[in-house]
Amino acid sequence: MFLKHRLFSAIDSFPDYRMILWLGVFPVDGLETFDSFSCPQGSCTGPAFWNLVDDEVLRQDWPQEVHLQAFVDDFVFLVNAGSKQEVKNLANKALQTLKTWTDKHKLEISLDKTKHLHINKNRSGQIWYSGMKWGQNNIKRASVIKYLGVLIDDKLNFAAHISSIKKKSLILHQGQKNAAGTSWGLSKSIRRQLYLTVVEKVILYASAAWAHNITARQQKLLSSIRRKFVLNITGAYNTTPTAALQVIEGLMTLHIKAKMQSTLVRVGRLGRNCDYDGIHFDHKSYEQPSPPSTIHPALFRLEDRISDGGQVPSNRTPIEAYTDGSKINDQTDSAFCAIVNEAITKTWKAKLSPANIVFQAEMLALKAAIEWVNTANEEVNIWSDSESSLQALKSLNVKNKITQEAQMTLLENARIRLCWVKTHIGIKGNEIEDTLAEEATTDEIPASLLFPKSFLKKQLLQLSLSRWQAEWDNGETGRLVYSIIPKISNKQLHWSRECIQFATGHGPFPSYLKRFGVHSTDYCGCGEIGNPLHYATRCSLTSSYHH
Repeated sequence: MFLKHRLFSAIDSFPDYRMILWLGVFPVDGLETFDSFSCPQGSCTGPAFWNLVDDEVLRQDWPQEVHLQAFVDDFVFLVNAGSKQEVKNLANKALQTLKTWTDKHKLEISLDKTKHLHINKNRSGQIWYSGMKWGQNNIKRASVIKYLGVLIDDKLNFAAHISSIKKKSLILHQGQKNAAGTSWGLSKSIRRQLYLTVVEKVILYASAAWAHNITARQQKLLSSIRRKFVLNITGAYNTTPTAALQVIEGLMTLHIKAKMQSTLVRVGRLGRNCDYDGIHFDHKSYEQPSPPSTIHPALFRLEDRISDGGQVPSNRTPIEAYTDGSKINDQTDSAFCAIVNEAITKTWKAKLSPANIVFQAEMLALKAAIEWVNTANEEVNIWSDSESSLQALKSLNVKNKITQEAQMTLLENARIRLCWVKTHIGIKGNEIEDTLAEEATTDEIPASLLFPKSFLKKQLLQLSLSRWQAEWDNGETGRLVYSIIPKISNKQLHWSRECIQFATGHGPFPSYLKRFGVHSTDYCGCGEIGNPLHYATRCSLTSSYHH
């Protein structure tokens, strides 16, 4: 209790009596002043303190037409109404409530950074919303505002945001070129890895906000952004078609990838229904992250009761339970059995959807076993061959609902211990469990579980690859490469620069040089048209290389 009191006292003192010291600025040794305003900035705990402070204003009884969003010290109001006057009245009332809160906590709002944006749904005759005030000061109107790195414009087409992406990509491209050089520096594999892990992440940032209804013009803009990087990765001629280089490098078309990630975030994280390529995705069919556990860390005492591969309890208990989950022939199953005095007293098995994964099956079996043995008033060992499931049960930070429910039951009964056992080593209970799990794949004992996020990713990837394939089939550029690679894949082909020049026809060939006005003729020195196939098969000057 003494330590807890000291800890709270220390935290409570953070905003008060803070000393600001300027060194080397004034003729004297230093200038000191004390500050009790605002919140401490730049610390690891700063965002957590801000969330605690923000929570008070977020819980205000806001009108239905007003929504307040906060991230640390950035606030944004969304006000929806049918007329100019209604918006003005609602906004000013909301701003006054926020100002009362900021005054209470001695927070100052930067008027230079505070702006309002008008979005008119009918897009006709943009209205100048005047009269938005913070105290006695007018709030400036803007056509574009930036929030959490996303530029939001008054037409909600995110044209300004995509233009800013292009500017950022040019800077990144120049930096990559400086690092790689023309004939030294970064290898092709490193350049590709840098693009995928850095550049593409920057480009697709917040795609859930701007990529869902992307226009044809914006698709072309994204393609032009991607083009500079694929040319840098492959070393191909500047005239080489982007579509062909993307297929060679296994890089999905950028606008398709953006739309795929947008749908993934909307369905899998935001809990919204969404349509993608004609398929409807209902968020209620997929696992959603559960809220963080409300258990205090000091009360979460499962470390000593769960063995995930280390030392296991040497003493046997009156009840020994064995759990198993597996996937055989695309069938997912879950089962457990309980043994008392060498006799099987309880068996349980369930058949899951083929879309469910092994981790779900293992965790469901563990949860079922924990709930069953919870009624026994004696020591129980539960054995599992799933190390990942046991590790999840030991963690306080899991967001899986089944895992959290199993943890709560474990905390209620200190007599239950969980142990890891190696599979297929002749242990009776474990072998019985394997048999039960196999039976569950054929027996009609269905259990309904939500689909995992990995299944949503798999579905979206398959649809995206099909869409990319359709674009490749119906495209007008890169037809030489299409004759070689008619089927797309997200795997890199590892072609050299010379192979790319040969396959695309964009290289030091007379046919190419004549086409782009560099040479006056497209004939080879042997008298025939000098294209790549000619040099590889018929040219007398290169006959020694023919095979």
